[in-house]
Amino acid sequence: IINSGPIAGVMTLGAAQNGSIDFNGDVNEYSLYLIAGVTYGFSITGSSLLDPYLEILKAGGQVVVSNDDGGIGLNAHVTYTPDISGTHYIAARASGNNATGSYIVRAWQLPTISISDATVVEGNAGTTNLVFTLTLSTLSSDSVTVAVGTTATSTATSGIDFIAALASV
Repeated sequence: IINSGPIAGVMTLGAAQNGSIDFNGDVNEYSLYLIAGVTYGFSITGSSLLDPYLEILKAGGQVVVSNDDGGIGLNAHVTYTPDISGTHYIAARASGNNATGSYIVRAWQLPTISISDATVVEGNAGTTNLVFTLTLSTLSSDSVTVAVGTTATSTATSGIDFIAALASV
């Protein structure tokens, strides 16, 4: 694939960057340092580029994930959790390598959710509520929904030791 330049720019997490595919077969690569075990989101939204294509590459050029139409309409969207920390590349091009146009590329760290521990001294009568606190690691402009529920274990029996519940918060 022909490329108009080795690196079109350096991405900053949370910031949008404008780009353009200037000729058939053009590919723009943006470098970004990613941390192993952290999940990131990537998107390319076409402005005048009707069908953008997105690839995430390791430093050696190995494509680790790609997407054509995973976003809204024909736009590209992926999530990726790197197995090693280091510089990765976001490659933007036209699907089919046969179109030109402008686009917006974005990269962001996905929030994580942690749940607190809760304990109760077991009694033989009545009920006691357990309160678990859910914590979102970072602010998110998107809605975040978590499915929570209770399950039986080797030491607790549903209907006897606890009341089964399933909810979305």
